[in-house]
Amino acid sequence: MKKAMLALGAIAALAGSAQAALLFSITQTGPDVVITGSGSLNLASLEYISLLLTGGALEPSKPSVGVGPLAIETKYFLNNFSATGGLGNRGSISVNRSSGDTFGFYAEGPYHSPLLFVPYQYPSGRALSGTATITGKTLADLGLTPGSTLTWSWSRGGNADSLRVTVVPEPHQYAMAAGLGLVGIGLWRRHARK
Repeated sequence: MKKAMLALGAIAALAGSAQAALLFSITQTGPDVVITGSGSLNLASLEYISLLLTGGALEPSKPSVGVGPLAIETKYFLNNFSATGGLGNRGSISVNRSSGDTFGFYAEGPYHSPLLFVPYQYPSGRALSGTATITGKTLADLGLTPGSTLTWSWSRGGNADSLRVTVVPEPHQYAMAAGLGLVGIGLWRRHARK
């Protein structure tokens, strides 16, 4: 029963991911792991730092995630942020292919503070979309926990914003979670009738 509740919680977390302004998903796609990022950001409450040469990245233990090809990006400090969740236990992982816009975040930047990176001269609110691929690896190879979610949020009022990263379980895990959920509902209904 406890496993069924955990599985339902993971599915609910995935369903709730549409609330974040910048979304990343990490998915097993055939023999590869693909990071997809999309959304937009409000930079009004963030502190500009400098330019940085960066691109697609993954470091589950920090955590850090980035998409897009190697490019010069603008860095911003995250002030007054809160974080919940995590992604896994492995260190830095090399990305083999990237495309689209280059953006992401580091939990621990050069000044030991969390930071975001976005395209050079990015205007707040513009849509971002990019990918990064790690070839020939599985979620388990990368130390990622399927169903895990990391959420960062910062600021308040009109400048509030957030990002969310979800490690998407493989399709057979969805089927197992749905099956356990149905069993749990059946047990609950049987118990309620007594």
